[in-house]
Amino acid sequence: MEPKIIAVSGAAGRMGRIYVPEMLKQGHNVRVYDPQRSELNRLYNGTGAQIHTNNRALVEGADVVLLFVPVRKTEEVLKEMSPRRPSAGAGIQTYLRPDAIVGSAASSKEWVAEQEQKYLSREKYPMMRIVEFHPMHGENIQPKGQNLLTVPVRDDGSGEALVQELFSPAGVRIRHVDSVNQHDEIMGDVQGGNHSVAFARDTAWYLAKTDPDAVDIYSDPLGDAKSLHARR
Repeated sequence: MEPKIIAVSGAAGRMGRIYVPEMLKQGHNVRVYDPQRSELNRLYNGTGAQIHTNNRALVEGADVVLLFVPVRKTEEVLKEMSPRRPSAGAGIQTYLRPDAIVGSAASSKEWVAEQEQKYLSREKYPMMRIVEFHPMHGENIQPKGQNLLTVPVRDDGSGEALVQELFSPAGVRIRHVDSVNQHDEIMGDVQGGNHSVAFARDTAWYLAKTDPDAVDIYSDPLGDAKSLHARR
């Protein structure tokens, strides 16, 4: 893949800090922003990433825009990115490239896709491609060998192909999902089962006065993630 301009909002978050270094390794021009300014600077000063102070400057002219932000912040971030601004010449310019690829790492997709369609409507951005993605691993687990889902929202196939090519060098196993509805239906079943088991385990540990730190040496990376859940 030829180098792309990649804008990452939420780059200081748990997933952003995993994938930004991978994209820098590929030689991409990576721009980063996060409201956690001190953490953003700590993570990316001297790495080659371009640190930005707001989402509008972050996305201007970017080929790909990736949102590693909490679901509840999605609308706020899209609203900040999407307004048009007056041009010095004729017509109207936008902060976002009209043919940009935009996607979010959110674990819940239907509502996020609705916000993307609202603020990045086909009427405003007829050439824009919207492709959701979902890394299926926790913040303490490296991506190699883990599943990463890609879910087209508004795409001709080229956007999803580029997103898959972008993440593949991290060693993830790319899995296509047909729609955001299918994603959320299956994820609801999976997460419901996971949380029920986690609640039962955490309750048992609490009643037995088990220290989650004490079980770490008996755990694989998945077990480490579970004990992190118990600490919370």
